Amino acid sequence: WDDLIIAAGTIFNEIQVWGANEGVVRASCVGHEGSLMRVRFSDDDRAVYSASDDRTARVWEISSSMASAMSSDECLKLSPSAVLAGHAARVWDCVRIDGERPVYVTAGEDCTVRVWDAKRAEGTKTLADGVEIQQDCELASLRGHRGRGIWRVCTLKAPQGETWLASAGADGSVKLWNMSDWTSAKDDKSRGMALCETIANCPPGKVVEIVETVETAEIEMEVDAKEEEAPKKRK
Repeated sequence: WDDLIIAAGTIFNEIQVWGANEGVVRASCVGHEGSLMRVRFSDDDRAVYSASDDRTARVWEISSSMASAMSSDECLKLSPSAVLAGHAARVWDCVRIDGERPVYVTAGEDCTVRVWDAKRAEGTKTLADGVEIQQDCELASLRGHRGRGIWRVCTLKAPQGETWLASAGADGSVKLWNMSDWTSAKDDKSRGMALCETIANCPPGKVVEIVETVETAEIEMEVDAKEEEAPKKRK
């Protein structure tokens, strides 16, 4: 419990970080200009990823700062180490995928999944007056969902051992994407107005579990052997 921390987003554009064993706010992540839609920890718990109503996702390196924050009487103010800006509407989710070329993946209300070069994104600089300078780090914009946006993204293990990117939308469908070229690997048919709110990784290559508003659906995911339209890519 001594090392456990809790992070939560607020409607006041900040992420508050607590020490779980004392219930005291030790750090505040500032920089967003809209309410927080989602906050999640990285797999190694060294960073926090946030998605916001301000149409951006941000990355916060907290591991190096929390030691001093826990021993201080004042709340530590943290700035983002990366700002992912490019969506045309609020952002609902953000994840990092490590590999030969690490990327961040975001899902937005503009019905796009966007892929960002992690190293370039982490080159974001914040000046003293708060102005952020960011390199062009968007690699691809994946389109295919319809309706009011894409709620979640995650990675899933395929039958042959490769990894797919999965996205779940407000159109009630799930889509799988090849991570080698970001083309569509599989589309699950929409089930009407049901909202796909969460994707859970089941036994590799067997099913994807979709937790919807009122029910849970298990969907067989076998890759279609057909060519799909390539996504819009950035150089």
